[in-house]
Amino acid sequence: MTSDMKRFLLTPLLALVACGAPPAGERSGPPPEDAVVVREEELDTERVSPLKRATNLFSSGDYVGARGALEELLSEEPEHTQALYLHARTLAFLGEYRGAKADCQAVLALQPDNALAFDLLASLHEHLGEHREAIAAYKRVSERVRSHAQETAGYLRLLGLPVPPGVVSHAPLVGMA
Repeated sequence: MTSDMKRFLLTPLLALVACGAPPAGERSGPPPEDAVVVREEELDTERVSPLKRATNLFSSGDYVGARGALEELLSEEPEHTQALYLHARTLAFLGEYRGAKADCQAVLALQPDNALAFDLLASLHEHLGEHREAIAAYKRVSERVRSHAQETAGYLRLLGLPVPPGVVSHAPLVGMA
C-alpha cells in the first residue's frame, strides 16, 4: 500500500478521531481498573490488599516484584480478572509476550466484553507481528467502546503513521522494545 493510499484511506478516520478525542493531556472516561493509589501510611503490607500492593509495585516500575505479588494472589484466586489483567501487563513489560497473551485470553474467557483485555491483546499481537490477529482484536475493542479511537490508533500504528494527540490506547505498551 503506497503512502498516498494510506493517507487517502485514513484521512476520514483521523477526522472522526479528531472530533471525538479529548484535548491533548486530558483523559476521557473512567480511570483504568488498575489505577489504584495507595497512600504512604498504607504501605504496611499487612494492611494493603494484595492487588493494591501489586499495583503499587507495577506503578513504581518494579515489574518483577509486581509479578511475584500477582502470582501469589492468582494462586489463591485464579479467576481474579483484575489481577489477571495486571499480570498480563506486567508480563508484557518484562518481555514475556506469549504469557501475557495467555493471561489476556483468560480474562476474556471470564469477561468476554473486557475492552481493556482486547486492547492489550491487540497490542501484543501487533508487537509479535501478528497483524491479522491485531486487526481482529482492535475491531473487537471498537465493538465494545463507543469511540472508534482505539481501533483507529491501532490501525495507524500498524500502518506506521503517527497517532494524533489525545488518541491513546487503553493499554499502551510503553517501554516494550
